[in-house]
Amino acid sequence: TSKDTESLPVVGSIPCGVPDSREELHEDYLSIPKEWLGIGTHYILKAKGKSMIGAGIDDGDLVIIRQTGQAEYGQIVAVLDENKGSTLKRLVFDKRKKRPVLHPENPEMEDICPEEIFIQGVAIKVIKNLN
Repeated sequence: TSKDTESLPVVGSIPCGVPDSREELHEDYLSIPKEWLGIGTHYILKAKGKSMIGAGIDDGDLVIIRQTGQAEYGQIVAVLDENKGSTLKRLVFDKRKKRPVLHPENPEMEDICPEEIFIQGVAIKVIKNLN
């Protein structure tokens, strides 16, 4: 790590699909340019699944997350639901249901409407392999 980079932990994977309670913990770290990060504490999650492909997040991509318990509507968030299932989705307000919902960026998938949403962080960058 140099003064221009920060070593971020790759803490596991997060489903981009149905919430999953399994968390794979890793001891990997990646050096990321500080200019990519801004203020705060950050970590990296590996995306699993296809629910966020419309937002440019594909299966296997690394997603840099800024750790926070709050988010604004429209942001992509790492969340836990009331069953401790984790997922990565866009936080939106459903006017018809009059409540926040988790919206997949894949037209083949439906919104997730958990009773409670516990925000773990906000996605700020995606690192991907180009095949």
